Amino acid sequence: MDYEEGPVVYFRHETSQICSVGGIWLEGVCYEVESVELILACNAFIRKILNDLISRGVDIDLLF
Repeated sequence: MDYEEGPVVYFRHETSQICSVGGIWLEGVCYEVESVELILACNAFIRKILNDLISRGVDIDLLF
């Protein structure tokens, strides 16, 4: 996802199990983030957004 100045958030693989996270609104880069934990956190975030949309009556099937 990009903003005028660059990606809002980016994930960069450092190794197969470690990545870094950064973005234009972050004050720095987070290094040595475990890829598995990042994936779990992203999935939980997406599930929460979808559940919030559904609870507000949004037909999420129309979004995909």
